[in-house]
Amino acid sequence: MKGFISALQFLTIIKIRKVEPDLSGSLYWFSVVGLIIGFLLCFTYRMWNLLSLPKWNSGLAIIIVFLEIIITGALHLDGLSDWADSLGAYDREKKLEIMRDSNIGVLGGIAIVFSILFRLISTYRIISLNKVNCILIVPSISRAMMVEMCVTMPYARENGKGKGFVQGAENKHRLASIFIGVVFSFLFYQIRGLILFSLGYLITLFLKWRFRRTFSGITGDLIGATNEIVTILLLFLGAMI
Repeated sequence: MKGFISALQFLTIIKIRKVEPDLSGSLYWFSVVGLIIGFLLCFTYRMWNLLSLPKWNSGLAIIIVFLEIIITGALHLDGLSDWADSLGAYDREKKLEIMRDSNIGVLGGIAIVFSILFRLISTYRIISLNKVNCILIVPSISRAMMVEMCVTMPYARENGKGKGFVQGAENKHRLASIFIGVVFSFLFYQIRGLILFSLGYLITLFLKWRFRRTFSGITGDLIGATNEIVTILLLFLGAMI
């Protein structure tokens, strides 16, 4: 269970016990941890209804969105903002230098605002249409796409926080992650779940092409940005289908 605990402690703020990190082994469990996050969000929705609290969909959407940010420690939002800041540079080395900087620039701040705004609008729509299982599976799909990035892309830096995941990533991690993601998607959201998984994969293929062209690979920030971009787009699309 070292891989599961490593994945849980890396992807969330949940700390069970101290274990020696198993970064490559944790890739098997990314989709599972994503589903756990989805369950926590849906549990909040169910409890709201069970306690017969006032029907206030916008308020519930705010709670769900910020609960996910808290659960994940805003880890992926940070990656998104660093990537957005790098868009202001044209040179690869300059882009990597900007992403290494812990300060948030204007583009990074705008990216965070738009990410939260998209989540709120989409989550409100999903709740209003009673499509809560969309909220359940999207975190699992987006974490599977992080594994896709780790396995199929080279690391763009000599060193970095994400290098341990990429170095030990093998095709077996990718295949397991895709299989688990597809099963969860169909099990909890049937054909619409498979559609969302397919759309998430297409989005990731585009991001892989873009990151390879711009950075010649990925970094930890780009892996986190992938999760955020896939999440907000799938929530937005999930609110429509």
